[in-house]
Amino acid sequence: MDDESQRLQRMIRPFLIGSFIVELLLAAAWLRLVRQSSLLELLRAPGWEISLALGIPLGIAISLATRLYFSQFATGLIREMFVPLFGRVSNTDVALLAIMPALGEEILFRGVVQPEIGLIAASLLFGLLHSGFSRQLLPYGVWSTAVGLLLGGLYLATGSLWGSIAAHALVNALDALWVRKLASRVS
Repeated sequence: MDDESQRLQRMIRPFLIGSFIVELLLAAAWLRLVRQSSLLELLRAPGWEISLALGIPLGIAISLATRLYFSQFATGLIREMFVPLFGRVSNTDVALLAIMPALGEEILFRGVVQPEIGLIAASLLFGLLHSGFSRQLLPYGVWSTAVGLLLGGLYLATGSLWGSIAAHALVNALDALWVRKLASRVS
């Protein structure tokens, strides 16, 4: 593994933790100041059972579709960015990649932003931020927009974030494991 890959991998945990904290702080502040509500109230919404029951197969389906999409439209992105960044992640990192973005991003984008600006605008914002404002990451941003529409649609349909959180966590975990497997074949 080259020095750049090692440097990027050392940044994963601090980035995940920092992003998670910022997402929760933004969401909590908005909920408190604008909606006179809280994160706990948002997460306690009824319908979590059906939301989870739909979110788990949705997450598996999105992960399988991700493999097809990136294998067809973004093989260079996998090879040049995802394998160096996620190719040697530990099981702990896979768990962090699954849980922290799923909780933080779903609370912020689906629970806070989407009710304010709508499903399409929130999904576009989700995709834009996942593109890193980079032309190289544009295929990832487009895919993230589509995934945001699915996760946001699930939230709209069930009224609970737990399905989109579970789907997001599954997508991140399964995709990280897939990239790790790809990297082991290249080595």
